[in-house]
Amino acid sequence: MSSYPRGQAPAMNDDDEGDDDWSSSAEGRRESGTSATAAEAANEDIELAADGQSQDESPNEMFGKIMSISDELMWRWFELLSFRSIDEIKALKADQARGKNPRDIKIDLAKELIARFHDEQSANLAEENFINQFQKKNIPDNIEEISFSMSGDSMPLANLLKECGMTSSTSEAMRMIEQGAVRVDEKKIIDTKHIVSSNTSAIYQVGKRKFKKITL
Repeated sequence: MSSYPRGQAPAMNDDDEGDDDWSSSAEGRRESGTSATAAEAANEDIELAADGQSQDESPNEMFGKIMSISDELMWRWFELLSFRSIDEIKALKADQARGKNPRDIKIDLAKELIARFHDEQSANLAEENFINQFQKKNIPDNIEEISFSMSGDSMPLANLLKECGMTSSTSEAMRMIEQGAVRVDEKKIIDTKHIVSSNTSAIYQVGKRKFKKITL
């Protein structure tokens, strides 16, 4: 993805594969052997963190990741990823200095990026879901619902999480369970040998942002 003048969004067409990434990849700079300054190195870290996160990532996941960055790092993201002008970013910094909650500024950044790579409606919905999930401590309203057919009457929870795409592997699922990051109907599961039974339906949660309602 090429660099664009601040405030000007890139024109997209069917031939621009990869141009919907959050930011340009720093791979070219590394291969060129260009000596990077400390500032350039910091910029590269941010770009690599964002690289490849596009329409393949859901609006809710994008929103949660952006809200999890530090208040200080937020300004580097504004400078590298936002199409806002320098004056607009300075105004936001002034708002924070006058007491505006940086969380609210971060929400503006998240909505801008999500609207660009998805659409404005998705950005607004992601904000609502974030508020419900993290500020009101509620489960999101738009949980994906799936049905899964087991070969027997039961199976290990870790295997189910992997098979339903909630973790990349069974071993990752077991690690998440051990860390207390897995819940079934809001109940924390810490037994890596936990078994789930057929003919049941429950809301499964992995980490802070992954939810699925699975019917067995």
